[in-house]
Amino acid sequence: ASTDHLFRVEGGDNIAKYDLSLGYYRENGLMDNTSMERFHTLLNANVLVNKQLNIFATVGLAYMNGHYQTQGMDITTNPILAAYARSPFLSPYEKDREGNTLKTYASHFYGRSKSRDYSVSNPLAIINTLDSRNRQYDLNMKAGIAYNPFRELTLTGTVGLYYNYDNEHLFIPGASEATIVPLSDKYGVRNNAVSDGVAVTTNFFANLNASYKKTFNYVHQLNAIAGWQLMTTKNEYDAGEGRNTGNDFYQTLGSTTDGRRFLGYINSWNWTNFYGHANYTYNNMVQASVNIAVDAASSTGTDVARFYTYPSVGVTLLGKGWKPLLDVTWLNKLNVRVEYGLTGNSRFSSQMGGYYYSTVPYMQLSTIVRSNIPNVSLKPEKNASLNLGLDLSVLNNRLNLTFDYYNNQISDMISAMPLSSVYGSVPYYANVGKLENTGIELAVQASLVRTRDFEWIIGGNIAHYDDKITSLGGEERIINGNWITEVGKSPYQFYGYQVAGVFSTQAEADAASLMADNGNYFRGGDMHYVDQNGDHRIDSKDRVALGSAAPDFFGGFYTQFKYKGFALGAEFSYSKGNMAYNAVRNQLEGMNTLGNQSIAVLNRWSLDGQVTNMPRVQHNDPYRSTSFSERWLEDASYLRMKSVTLSYSFDKTVLNFFRSGTLYVSGENLLTATKYLGLDPEFSYSYGETSQGLDYAKMVQPK
Repeated sequence: ASTDHLFRVEGGDNIAKYDLSLGYYRENGLMDNTSMERFHTLLNANVLVNKQLNIFATVGLAYMNGHYQTQGMDITTNPILAAYARSPFLSPYEKDREGNTLKTYASHFYGRSKSRDYSVSNPLAIINTLDSRNRQYDLNMKAGIAYNPFRELTLTGTVGLYYNYDNEHLFIPGASEATIVPLSDKYGVRNNAVSDGVAVTTNFFANLNASYKKTFNYVHQLNAIAGWQLMTTKNEYDAGEGRNTGNDFYQTLGSTTDGRRFLGYINSWNWTNFYGHANYTYNNMVQASVNIAVDAASSTGTDVARFYTYPSVGVTLLGKGWKPLLDVTWLNKLNVRVEYGLTGNSRFSSQMGGYYYSTVPYMQLSTIVRSNIPNVSLKPEKNASLNLGLDLSVLNNRLNLTFDYYNNQISDMISAMPLSSVYGSVPYYANVGKLENTGIELAVQASLVRTRDFEWIIGGNIAHYDDKITSLGGEERIINGNWITEVGKSPYQFYGYQVAGVFSTQAEADAASLMADNGNYFRGGDMHYVDQNGDHRIDSKDRVALGSAAPDFFGGFYTQFKYKGFALGAEFSYSKGNMAYNAVRNQLEGMNTLGNQSIAVLNRWSLDGQVTNMPRVQHNDPYRSTSFSERWLEDASYLRMKSVTLSYSFDKTVLNFFRSGTLYVSGENLLTATKYLGLDPEFSYSYGETSQGLDYAKMVQPK
């Protein structure tokens, strides 16, 4: 459930105007004790000094406060995974000797057993006792002056500042009450833990430009703009973590006794740009444009040029303005567009081109080590883009169609390169890649019925794109964990074992004579992985590309009914052909732990000759049944009803106070059709390219 309130006041006169808004927004999460609220205000002011000079300013303030739960594949603290793995026969609360339910939470142990082999964190205790919260402060200011020496020319100067302060706190209990499974790692045992972090972002920008607009003899229209802009960005993150306070009452870093570690970074990115644009239209028949940009950024290497030039041109035929079509009443628009341009991407970390250091714990100390090999010749990524388009409107704009084709040739693509072990495991980034990206998109909207009081509108779009790596700087492939990028194929494909099924008999396994990388020979009931190189050993040499998270096509469609002030609309989205790695199912069907499993494992192999796709039970996975393979990849195609909205809009004064407004009720994500076995086929674990298509037990989208 969510609530959104906005109060807005406008006022002023012909010289000075203001617009003030105050708002409050709150959204409760799908889990108990999770929520996000936002208090915000925005003030816009405009002062007309004289007919030629205008001063404007905007100030926005916001405070955000959130309470969350941990996500990801940590079964000890993710309540979703803990709920899956904990036995459904166990109560989340303790019971006394007479069987009465107490208010205290049950421990992570399995009943009266004190063996941690059976331990699973109490998911209800996680939700109600784990403290994960953050608070943010936002400041956004902008001020400027616009000067018109004459009607056709406008000179504008703008400066602005954005500041964000983000404080995060995480406390994982477990010392006072054994409700969450302790974690044992190289830092020792975690009975409870504290983490605190502060992230500060400061952006400053400035823009100076001159724009000129003029129509000559009612035939020639010229729009031109030229200017300069600057942006500086500084991101600083400082954090500390520790474990084992005296008890769960003490929840500060200063109370921790073990595993103390401090980490953080400072990353600055500065950018400046000179730009020019000219747009010329002849008699509403043809439009031509030319653009040029000269960029410089601090992220490029110190041994290369700082400034790079990016030109572009475009031509649009305005078909409706041509004489043969001027009097065609059923045609409202017919535009044919052609654009070609060169753009650059320098929005990457400045640390790639220079040394930086990171913290490493050593004997209760927080030390720093050099963390990279800088590339002092790093350049911006370049994109040569060709776009062809068609815009068509007919029948008094009742039918609208847009078609686009694009071809992007990306060069100097930055990629992490494999290095000799002499350098350690630090990354090295270089401009080695080339990629071809082509795609098409079609959008249609139609007003099927239109009367004075009623209208029925339908519309939708479909898009398809292809990515193909054309060069990796002499390398044929780059492997990054469970992802592979190969020349001639799409980037960031899943990389793992092909599956031929499950050995149904011991004789079948003996005939294959395959050995796992730990020396164990596969037996009846084990996974049958494809031996790609024929050496009868299943190891990293047998991994192959298995597909990617990129869909074959995707888009959406919608419909809306309007009657006077009322409107009823529905929006749908879809995706076809995208693959997803279901890490949650890997845990629930891996059968390599003593935790609860999915009912799918009831179909596991148990008798010689049994035909099934579920292998036999093997504790600690000695035969690699849970390895990254096709077994865990699924088709995540879906069709989803994104929203249904019923609204009423009015534009007459109500109660002598409201001049206009809209009342509405809306439902989101009400229906989803998919074969995907996870909780939600539409997810994103993070923004990183190698994190797309990974279902790592994040909370589903709310309904």
